[in-house]
Amino acid sequence: MTSPPESVAERDGQRTPTGPDATPAGAVPERVERAALIEQFGGVRGLVDSGLPALVFVTVNTVAGLRPAVISAVVCGVAVAVLRLARRESLQHAVSGFLGLALAAFIASRTGRAEGFFLPGIVMNFVYATALVGSVVVRRPIVGLAAAALEGRPASWRENDGVRKVYARATIAWAVYFVVRALISLGLYDAGSAIGLLLFKLSGTPMMIVAVLVTVAYTRRARSAGA
Repeated sequence: MTSPPESVAERDGQRTPTGPDATPAGAVPERVERAALIEQFGGVRGLVDSGLPALVFVTVNTVAGLRPAVISAVVCGVAVAVLRLARRESLQHAVSGFLGLALAAFIASRTGRAEGFFLPGIVMNFVYATALVGSVVVRRPIVGLAAAALEGRPASWRENDGVRKVYARATIAWAVYFVVRALISLGLYDAGSAIGLLLFKLSGTPMMIVAVLVTVAYTRRARSAGA
């Protein structure tokens, strides 16, 4: 029995993948989408950089008091910003990161409480959650916008009720994630636990990565199953 002729792609070793792990032509591989979404949050290195000044702040505050801690955190923030620029990272990330740190240090010094250093981050969690819910209300779920921009898909996906609902559910899940983080942080703030706030902030990096992995897996599977 004669085997069917191979296509040019198969003959050249470029066989079209098949099965559940196959990626449609023109689609972004799942691992690429995961990496791109993590990068949207500044990347793993960016998330670590944002936690370093907080670590310095709490450590120095424990040893030497609030004023030296504020100064040390600002100096650390300047060093991180310079390092980001030296790595040719986005100027926006470097500047916004330092401005956020400066605000945190200012609030801590004005309130006279080390826990005040973490207040801007708590507020931003609520801001993120509000923006996410708002995007669903106006039928432009942020997770869908990010995925469409990454994959280069036209805006017509918003007219597909099934696809839009998948992204709306994922977006609401992210809103809940940020609200939960904010509420836990508020509890630690009221308890006066600067160390607890620091540890919870540092836990944000692995938690964010896990959340991105779950989001990409869910939206891809749900879209493939027809939502």
